[in-house]
Amino acid sequence: MSVSINRSFYNQLSPEDWKLILGENLHYHNGIFSKPTDTFQSALENAVRSFYGWIPEGASLLDLGSGWGGPARLLRAEKGCTPLCITISDSQAAYIKSLQCQVIQADLEERLPLRGHWDIALMLESLEHIKNKGQLLEEIRSCASRLILRVNCTTRADMVNQPVFGGSMTMPTQSVLLDTLHNSGWKVRYICNRRSKTFESVIHWKKGIEALRINLRLPSRLPTHLMALESMCDRALLSPQKWMKSNPLIDIVAD
Repeated sequence: MSVSINRSFYNQLSPEDWKLILGENLHYHNGIFSKPTDTFQSALENAVRSFYGWIPEGASLLDLGSGWGGPARLLRAEKGCTPLCITISDSQAAYIKSLQCQVIQADLEERLPLRGHWDIALMLESLEHIKNKGQLLEEIRSCASRLILRVNCTTRADMVNQPVFGGSMTMPTQSVLLDTLHNSGWKVRYICNRRSKTFESVIHWKKGIEALRINLRLPSRLPTHLMALESMCDRALLSPQKWMKSNPLIDIVAD
């Protein structure tokens, strides 16, 4: 996928519009609903905090595919991390700068524009948006001591390398992901499937899109990014158990 297509896909709608879907702090990833009283916002924060045992206080942190900077802002506030965000999106980069966070606008399909070394490299549901996953993981290996991943995977071998989510995503199987990490020089320390605790996120995204459609009087044909998100939500809600089984959400920590 070309840079221009990626930038177009990730520049649709304003931060204020996205807040109706993702919540006030703009965490663009699944939340972890660990107890019945969890709100969407607390679940989104749980999803970041679930990795806190692997992130030292004051760690230097590289957030690759950072979205709107929600995780970086939380890690800075609660763990004293020094985050550097990387996003391809013009609007995301501008918003992250407004949060007084460091940000580089770059295409992760190309060589990383980095010099230096980081304690942690974080990719929360962004690796699946990269075509050449092995190349990127090798580059990260040379500039980070620890890798923290959450990856939308598939159990279907015929879906590996098949573009989904508006053509922006290719999902690996868990075994392909582990092989790619090993071949890139990473040793897996921890692995966990989070899907069953995150499914409620789909319900919140669907409600948010409906609210946005009403508030903004959007046309029946949504912007491409929202079409992809709504289509994914609809498929998941049609048959939740089947969808969760076919689409594991894999946490990995590797050194």
